[in-house]
Amino acid sequence: MATFYLSSTVRDLQECRTKVSETLRQMRHTVIGMEDYTADGRPPLKKVLADISECDAYIGIFAWRYGYIPKEGNPKKLAITELEYREAVRLQKEPLIFILSNDAPWSGDPFAENDKAHRQIKALRESLQREHTPSFFRDCNDLATKVSVAVSRYSRNDEPKTIPPPAVPLAPTPRPWKWSAKLSVGAILAIFVLGLLAAGRVYLKGRASTSGEHFNEWTANFTNAEKLSDHWDYPPGMWSLEPGEGVDKDPDNRALLVRGQQMGIPNDLNGDFFRNFSASFKIRFKNGGTRAGWVLRAQPDRLGGYLFELVQEGANLTMYFWIYEDGRKKGNPLGKELIPFGDLRESKSLLIVVDVKDNRFDYEITFGDDNPDPRGNAGYQVKPTFQDNPANVRWPQGTIGFLVTDDSSVMRVEYVYAVRKSD
Repeated sequence: MATFYLSSTVRDLQECRTKVSETLRQMRHTVIGMEDYTADGRPPLKKVLADISECDAYIGIFAWRYGYIPKEGNPKKLAITELEYREAVRLQKEPLIFILSNDAPWSGDPFAENDKAHRQIKALRESLQREHTPSFFRDCNDLATKVSVAVSRYSRNDEPKTIPPPAVPLAPTPRPWKWSAKLSVGAILAIFVLGLLAAGRVYLKGRASTSGEHFNEWTANFTNAEKLSDHWDYPPGMWSLEPGEGVDKDPDNRALLVRGQQMGIPNDLNGDFFRNFSASFKIRFKNGGTRAGWVLRAQPDRLGGYLFELVQEGANLTMYFWIYEDGRKKGNPLGKELIPFGDLRESKSLLIVVDVKDNRFDYEITFGDDNPDPRGNAGYQVKPTFQDNPANVRWPQGTIGFLVTDDSSVMRVEYVYAVRKSD
């Protein structure tokens, strides 16, 4: 497990900080943030920067406040959040950046600080988008979901890094490109072509975003106003919505109830497909049900893909890996794994994060915080891996589908989030 430094302004993002911290600790990671310091939340700058050096990675959350500016040891008059970010980059800590969407509702007033502070946070947000690939979030639940996916991917790809020698903490962050005055004609032409390609990209904000022909990011947060048929192709009359986990804070928050052995898939992706990607969703059995299922690389005809089936068998919970063809399970399971969480029926939940690469599926399955596992540990986690024949990728691309594999079971889905990886 890794140690993450959590950086953000506090006054406007306290609820989000709490949600992210809870998510990371459920995943059995360690979190260091301002909550661990003095009561007024303003620790000495040297202490903050030293703690960043002890962490494995940095999580930066940015909304519309620039935040507290330390007076001592800060000649450039930068906010502590920007200083934390700069130090993390200098130390080559993995920066996981999350930015509040421009069109997202926000309880704070962007202009509550002075005009200079507003210009500073705007410039910082723009700089982060130029130098990194941030995730954009709309609310605290959306943020926690995207953090869980990013952290899972980081955990799999983490490699020891050589830390550079100490430098002045406030030194400007080095730019990823340092232009030379002696560019060759070929380099100039290459830059020109790349610029044209970048200018031609299309970024669609909303439930799904794409870049060119490639899927980038997709989120399904179910709301009371959502018409399921506008966003999903599913068995008629079999799916419905009910109040979700966050309904106490958002009256429109809903969860999806999945019934029926026919698969449902998203229909609002503008023809895009998933190839190599990470996905996160939270599920639970409903009404005493004993089965749940999801399909990765689900085909647009809703008849094929890689099926993962979760089955409550007495006191045991087992996950099966099947080939799903012609709308049914084919042959014998390609693999199965005992999930040691006991009885999942009724209120107990699982947070599922899966990393898909060609024909390999790496899972992190975390027991929800609403009930501890049989040994009394909330956030208990297992990491099964499933793989098709290495010589064969039956479905090189597809989407995400949901179904249950018997007519008496109901599966509840709180949200779905997927992000594309480079192929």
